[in-house]
Amino acid sequence: QLIVESLLLSCLSGFVGILFAWWASDVLVAVIHPPGERAFQLDVSPDWTIALYILGAILVTANLFGLLPALRMSKQFPAEALKEERSSAGAHHGGAGLRGVLIAGQVAMSLFLLVGAGLLVRALRKAEATDPGFEMNRVAVLTAGLRVRGYDSIRAYEFDRRLLQRVSALAEVEHAAVAFTVPLGSGFSQTSIRPENQPAASDGRAPVVDFNVVSPEFFETLGIAVVRGRSFNAQDLTAHARLAVVSESLARRYWPGQDPIGKRFSMSRAGQPIAIVGVARDVRNVYLWSSDAPYVYLPTIPDFLDNPDDLKVLVRSSRSPIPLLSALPGFVHDMDPSVVTSARTLADNLSLWIWPSKMGALLASILGTLALVLAMAGVYSVTAYVVAQRTQEIGIRMALGAQRTDILQLVFQSGMIWVGTGVITGLACAAVVSRVLSRFLYGLSTLDAIAFAEVTLLLAVVAFAACWIPAQRATRVDPMVALRYE
Repeated sequence: QLIVESLLLSCLSGFVGILFAWWASDVLVAVIHPPGERAFQLDVSPDWTIALYILGAILVTANLFGLLPALRMSKQFPAEALKEERSSAGAHHGGAGLRGVLIAGQVAMSLFLLVGAGLLVRALRKAEATDPGFEMNRVAVLTAGLRVRGYDSIRAYEFDRRLLQRVSALAEVEHAAVAFTVPLGSGFSQTSIRPENQPAASDGRAPVVDFNVVSPEFFETLGIAVVRGRSFNAQDLTAHARLAVVSESLARRYWPGQDPIGKRFSMSRAGQPIAIVGVARDVRNVYLWSSDAPYVYLPTIPDFLDNPDDLKVLVRSSRSPIPLLSALPGFVHDMDPSVVTSARTLADNLSLWIWPSKMGALLASILGTLALVLAMAGVYSVTAYVVAQRTQEIGIRMALGAQRTDILQLVFQSGMIWVGTGVITGLACAAVVSRVLSRFLYGLSTLDAIAFAEVTLLLAVVAFAACWIPAQRATRVDPMVALRYE
């Protein structure tokens, strides 16, 4: 009988779950697609395989959670059951331990998910307020697919140079530049370097740093300050000068306490030495969570343009770059109608970096809230059940002079012990797993006290409310009615 009842409840839940999944699938796909990217074309509507999976889950759940109490009850002897039912104060009910463990598990799971959501939400806010060190809000990025049209690096650069001249002539354009990679973009370039007159590493390996190939206007376009020396100029490009601008962190690492201007280093991709002419402020070029990674900027000369990837045009507008997004591709099509082109804002790169945190926070919040509702429903149900089972005991205690606070303490003790156990377990699990999220917690500690404290306080308040209602009901029990309660 208990298994049949459990099966009916599981079937009803499965039916509601299928309806909800049918409605939520398209909404979920629409919500989770990355900003600035094409919408996902996925068919995630439930089908017969999903229906079979849910049917299997229904059968497993019904048998597992229906069989355990059924087996426990089937082992009871009628005489002992009657004695237990008739017993007065201090009656022990065999299922209390199992119910408590389930409640503690629900509380731990909800706390674990909500702490994860809290960490991701706080990291998301911090990431949105992070200064990348360069101008993002007024910069548009134009990409032309020259490589697929047979352009080699030199022809592509010449194409971009002429494109740059035409774009710069627009009234609303303040500055424009070309670059091999885009800051905080999906692609980046690395090379090994060997500073001149410095001993090699003990393992013989040359250090690897990120680099970019940029036009002289790059630093001004993105507002990256050159704090020492100078940036590139047109004469450097004409003379094919092998020069570099390095980041402050690279200068500190390889020439601490020295003036890096004039220092030289060699690269794996270009054997001849390269002279440093400037030091640029550290910015978040490659990773949002790192602002002090060593970085090298190289000029757009043939020696550094042997990679066939397409150059990007960066355009800084005097106002919002959104109107430029529709105008910029037209310049490319005027020069070569066969070239496929796209334009987007540089700020979209920041949105892409924080997108995993945003999606993780959204999903963890939804799942955590559902788990919290289930946990609190369980706390309320178990507490109410305990009150009903101990009605006679409560009546006896009140008849013997127990105060209202004594009854509240008695009821709260039965529910909050398991809640406390779940809280401790959930916090321990959250502290361990939060380290996995460290990459998405931009500038935030994995043991962020605010996130842990806020979620714990929220759960404690909700659990208190779940226990308070049946506890209040217990204090209103009439002792004479309770003594006659069956």
